[in-house]
Amino acid sequence: MKLFPVRGGVHPEYRKDRTAECAIVALPMPERLFLPLQQHIGAPASPVVAPGDQVRKGQLLATAQGAVSAPGHAPTSGTIVDIADCLAPHPSGMSQKTIILETDGKDEWADLPAGLDDPFAVDGKEIGKRVAAAGIVGLGGATFPSSVKLSLGTQKKLETLLLNGAECEPYLTCDDRVMREYASEVVDGARIMAHALGTPKIVVAIENNKPAALKAMAEASSAFTNVTVVGVPVQYPMGSERHLCQAITGLETPARMLTADLGVVVHNVGTARAIHQAIRFGRPLLSRVVTVSGGAVADAKNVEVPLGTMVSELVEFCGGLRGEAKRLISGGPMMGNPLPALFVPVVKGTCGILALTAAECNEAPPGPCIRCGTCVTICPYTKPNSWWRTLAVQSLKRTPIPFRGVIVRGLKWLDDTFWGTIPRKRVRWLGYDTGVKPGERACTIPGCTAQHNTEGPKVDVPLSEMGFYMPLKENVNRFVKRG
Repeated sequence: MKLFPVRGGVHPEYRKDRTAECAIVALPMPERLFLPLQQHIGAPASPVVAPGDQVRKGQLLATAQGAVSAPGHAPTSGTIVDIADCLAPHPSGMSQKTIILETDGKDEWADLPAGLDDPFAVDGKEIGKRVAAAGIVGLGGATFPSSVKLSLGTQKKLETLLLNGAECEPYLTCDDRVMREYASEVVDGARIMAHALGTPKIVVAIENNKPAALKAMAEASSAFTNVTVVGVPVQYPMGSERHLCQAITGLETPARMLTADLGVVVHNVGTARAIHQAIRFGRPLLSRVVTVSGGAVADAKNVEVPLGTMVSELVEFCGGLRGEAKRLISGGPMMGNPLPALFVPVVKGTCGILALTAAECNEAPPGPCIRCGTCVTICPYTKPNSWWRTLAVQSLKRTPIPFRGVIVRGLKWLDDTFWGTIPRKRVRWLGYDTGVKPGERACTIPGCTAQHNTEGPKVDVPLSEMGFYMPLKENVNRFVKRG
């Protein structure tokens, strides 16, 4: 299959070797599970249980609210002990409403809807309803409700279901292991999704550094002529749906549009497995595979984890921490979220838990921009100078320093700095409503609307004209022409 180049990208140290050959192991059921009502993009779920209720495995605990939302279910049987604010797995360290389930060790199943022996004989809308009822969201980390994506076939003309097995984040190997160990389930889930979407083609894209996964998926899909398994270059961010779509189809997704507008819908391989289980057996999303790795983890593993398990218990199952963890991350090191503590739950979007040492973080103090151009070379979206040009507005004006520049509105206030020997301007983010008047001084705290910081820059232009002066003379020789 012909592949197309994708501009930019980087080649970080992938550090997948610690867990790439570690088979998935099941975590013993914890004594308590902490199930946040917000485990997805969209509106939080609304609880339908109360403290003291006895629940069984797979029973509905919270219903979806609105079109973009997802329900939650009990990962095992037990008793609801509280619905309270608990620390969220988010760098803010804020709390969120959480259902606390005390497990009873019996693991008794609730009455589940019957699975479909032949899902290809039912309407695609029925597939979407069952996926929505199962609480399935994108398991690649985005956590967008999968049923919403499956409804796109009624709104757009779709040609291809693109199954994302790139897993370009360093350290993470959960998708790799899912494709190796559950290849037939992933392929079946992909075929069910393609039926719901009405797409004639399925392409499974896997980075070339996963040869065992490529082989397993090729063997599992060999009987289906509409399924193609293809290896893609090892390059970050190949797992981004827009860039993966471009690599496979050669089509670039325009700004403010979706890959579906190009006829392509992208789903994660873990999501495909979850849909297979929901449609064939009626099982809701109760657990997920998580990679636990990093230099501070004693015994890195790939673990099937019940949703709501405390990260501290998961790390302890992997031998605990050896030495100090400089940074805790949920997800991968490139796009993951720093964790405020280990006492947060594993949720639907938790694809990895990383405990990194100081050596792995390799932190260095930031330095001034020397205009080396490396950012232009590696940026996978667009050239930074083109981005600035897009923001330029209306007219050229004389700046407080003697050269002409472009005013960019909306980025808000500035302060003087020196690049080389010429005083220039740089952006200082203050939000869009500073509440100041011409002649007053603005606070330099991001998002603050107060006027209490006398060290802030003086506002000497009308608010309607506040903006970023982008110099046209940032190089030797002639001025840049206005675009």
